[in-house]
Amino acid sequence: IVQRLGGIIHGEGLLGLDGVISLLHQNDPVLKVAFNDFQSPKTANLASFIGFITDEYNMMKNSFRNLRQGNKRMLKQTHTKTKLPVVILGSGPSLEDNIEELKRIRDKVLLISSGSNLKVLFKHGLHSDFHCNLERSQSIFVRHQELEQEGYADEMKKIYAVMTSTIWPGIDNYFKDTVYFLRPALS
Repeated sequence: IVQRLGGIIHGEGLLGLDGVISLLHQNDPVLKVAFNDFQSPKTANLASFIGFITDEYNMMKNSFRNLRQGNKRMLKQTHTKTKLPVVILGSGPSLEDNIEELKRIRDKVLLISSGSNLKVLFKHGLHSDFHCNLERSQSIFVRHQELEQEGYADEMKKIYAVMTSTIWPGIDNYFKDTVYFLRPALS
């Protein structure tokens, strides 16, 4: 019974487990064994995907909201190579520790920023050629609003964005232009 129930849940959608209440409505020995098995640790993996499913749902929702007009550009593989060295920036104290070296080489490299490092660059009079955002949460949108409020709107408009389609809708408006890509295994 538990295997069959597990198959139904996996086949029809794990999202249905979110908030489910199970109760034994008959005092039948076979049902009691199945009921106890269903609530045991060995079947806990049925519900362990709920966080994954919620994330997947939100990513699909954001992708729809970002792409629904049909006029967004999607990243395609290219075989054209840049002749410039590429510097991909992460976030953290090492960025500020190396900011003078970055200033020295800035005009000789293709600079790609990511995540939360735009403010550090702007604060030091730098901007990237491309900015990549991967996270889907609204806090990323709020971070860009804050940058705008701090007077960095013109700086953001100099940058091309490369973002997952799952990004919070509206972030693309802060950049010169945006190219989206689809995350692997996105439903």
